[in-house]
Amino acid sequence: MTGLFSCTQLRAEIDRALTDSLCNVLKNTKDPARKLPLLSHLARLYWQQPEEVSFLKEQIDLSTKLDSMQYVYDGYSRLCRYYFNNSQLDSLIFMKNLLDSICQQHEATPPEYFQVRIILCKYYQGILNYELAISEAFKLLNDARKAQNDYGLMMGYQSIGFAYQAMDRNKDAVIAYRKGLDYLHKLEDNPVYEIQYISEMLPSFLEENLLAESRQILDRYNELYQIASKYYKTRGIPYRSVWHRWLVNSYYAELYMKMGQLDKAGKYIKEADKYAVNSTEENMKYPYYRIKALYHLKTKDYQKALEEIDKGLDVEVQPNYLKLKIEILLADGQKANAIATYEDLFTLDAQIKTEAFDRQISQLRLLNDLNDQEQQTFELQRQNDELVIQRQLVKMGMWISLLLLVLLSLLVCYFLHSNKLKNALQKEKDSLVELEKQLQIAKEKAEETDRQKTAFIAKVSHEIRTPLNAIVGFSKLLGEEDDFYSEEEKHEFAGLIKSNFELLMAIVNNILDLSLLEAGRVKPAIDAYDIVACCREVIEEIKHLILPGVRLTFIPPVEQYMLNTDKQRFKQILINLLGNAAKFTRDGEIRLTFEIEPNLHQIRLSVTDTGCGIPIEKHPHIFDRFEKVNEFVQGAGLGLAISLLIAQLLKGSLFIDSTYTSGARFVFIHPIGLTNQ
Repeated sequence: MTGLFSCTQLRAEIDRALTDSLCNVLKNTKDPARKLPLLSHLARLYWQQPEEVSFLKEQIDLSTKLDSMQYVYDGYSRLCRYYFNNSQLDSLIFMKNLLDSICQQHEATPPEYFQVRIILCKYYQGILNYELAISEAFKLLNDARKAQNDYGLMMGYQSIGFAYQAMDRNKDAVIAYRKGLDYLHKLEDNPVYEIQYISEMLPSFLEENLLAESRQILDRYNELYQIASKYYKTRGIPYRSVWHRWLVNSYYAELYMKMGQLDKAGKYIKEADKYAVNSTEENMKYPYYRIKALYHLKTKDYQKALEEIDKGLDVEVQPNYLKLKIEILLADGQKANAIATYEDLFTLDAQIKTEAFDRQISQLRLLNDLNDQEQQTFELQRQNDELVIQRQLVKMGMWISLLLLVLLSLLVCYFLHSNKLKNALQKEKDSLVELEKQLQIAKEKAEETDRQKTAFIAKVSHEIRTPLNAIVGFSKLLGEEDDFYSEEEKHEFAGLIKSNFELLMAIVNNILDLSLLEAGRVKPAIDAYDIVACCREVIEEIKHLILPGVRLTFIPPVEQYMLNTDKQRFKQILINLLGNAAKFTRDGEIRLTFEIEPNLHQIRLSVTDTGCGIPIEKHPHIFDRFEKVNEFVQGAGLGLAISLLIAQLLKGSLFIDSTYTSGARFVFIHPIGLTNQ
């Protein structure tokens, strides 16, 4: 049985002497059929290196000509694994679709057909798109059922189990993993793949507190590692997946923590540390960090627990890690940080947020029910006390005064105690109601973010489609083999292709700039520059955009003025403002000026034109993304939005002068004395 390649595997160290030798053999081999195993071997030696892609594509092309389908399937499967590990979703889907088409043509469902699908499922899970992940998993299972393929059925249930596990539906994950394990045992014995399978299923069994079954799986895990190590050793190959050693010890530690045996858990943590300390496979340390954090939480070493959980979050942000971090912060009394982490959790996953909200409502109902039960209990107790008193009054009339005094004392105590409980419950209820409001606000923020994301994608798709259509259309015309078009026309087509390509690149660059600026990932490189020279450079760069009959002027108040700024971003703002002015000014003047305002510790730059101007009702929205004065003028409507973000990055401001009505005037305020700090 062919094992699934995933990102958990270690890159093979390249034996240069061996690769050079095989390349020489490949070069001198004339028989195409003998080249295939050489290409496959070379690709394995260059695992996750760019050279691997070249060898695999050559393998696919040659095996397709020879109709050697096993090499074709193998090549596409390994390419999908390569793109998966490099987070190239488009290339992964493209190669998967090619493999699907070939399998349909040959009416075949080889193991690689299912391997590629489980890779796609895991990719969607990795980006927290659980809906697509579970959808692809069930498609995989249905395809396997139609093909009556045990290998596919095993992978289908494995994908479903892994998806449910990521969605925190561990009970369903356990059911799916058990079914997949039944099919795995029907297949040819493969300890390497069985290790991978049970390492994935263990967290769900432990989470469901199936401790006896988890212990059996862990013992089998340890046994399989020994078998696999001996298997490779007898063939003279080092078994590189040493991460199994610290992973199995980590799971043993979690098992003993659940059994309440912290001493044993600590020993296994130390054993795991021995293997993990020198490992570079950070993505495989994800459960290791979680279990260490859980151990330190149980031993009340909250600082170390937070350090370990943050290491895990550096690898990948997942809801269960955020939940554990919240638990640690609350235990450590850091309520403010816990609330901030709550917000991150709800922003990360709207579905988990909704479930958390439902759980809070259930808790409120439970508290109300408990309150009612307590009141009923107290009422029954009071009635019993009264009956006892009545009997005592009949039997012991002499002590009636004393008994009345005792009863009065009891009633006072009961009243005070009831009020105390009522106040405590009211405070708890108020805090839960406040938390409910915070959850609702977080939900609305997440929904608004999702709406903005959808609108952004729709607008970008529309803006990109126009230059793409032009490029594709004129490329087809250039591709015509006859001489229907003259050389002059072809040059014109090429020019149109180039201009639309430049427009497309400008849109893409603007989108990248906008996303980086909004994410706060752009740091200004502040240094002293002569802004007079900068302005003149900008004038030279954009003067080819000025229409005939339009004057472009720049008269500086001084010959030289040194300003601490980020030259690239400073010029980018001016280029955007002057470029916009050039688009909308048919005659008259475009003027760039600046004034030094030392009392305000700032300089004021302005770009004024005599163009069509901007309607006053559009002023409040002119700096919004994709906002355009004229939809028929070329451009994506991102320049002003980017310029505003850059101005804010430079601790300045950018606004439109509403008092100017002979065109448009934009004012850029830049502070004096800006530093890198």
